[in-house]
Amino acid sequence: MAYILLEYSSDGPLPSAVDRRMQDLGLTRDGAFFTLHAADEDDLLARIDRLHDALRGTGARYTVTTGRVVGERGDFTEMVLELEDPVPDSEDALLEDRMEQVSLELRSGGRSFDELLEALDVDGPVLERVLGEMMEQGLVHAHREEGTLSYHLGGPMLRSLAR
Repeated sequence: MAYILLEYSSDGPLPSAVDRRMQDLGLTRDGAFFTLHAADEDDLLARIDRLHDALRGTGARYTVTTGRVVGERGDFTEMVLELEDPVPDSEDALLEDRMEQVSLELRSGGRSFDELLEALDVDGPVLERVLGEMMEQGLVHAHREEGTLSYHLGGPMLRSLAR
């Protein structure tokens, strides 16, 4: 068992949204801590990895404390893990990086949302935000083709050029 203590960032999502991510991972709140149950050390490390991925982009810092009771006194090991923050405006830099990844995928032609999701290492809400930003900037256009929505790099459509 491990206990997770979060330090929220005022530059990230609301603490309640971060807490929901924690609960979605199956962690339960115990006072100021979230409790993480694991079968063994390998399972614990795998769950911490999932926790790390779930908190990416939130600006939240977390401390993982595991406890082991020896006789009357507790013997505790504490490790503090911080999410990478490559630049001060990490969310903007991350958004630009993901926009570049989407552009690279679309250079070879249109892709559906599911195809982009499969090709890129992002979750659905993140891809929605990236595509929304790219569409707002005119970098990507959405087209309905054969009953499905497909995304293409921005610019004039070929039909318009042929006229």
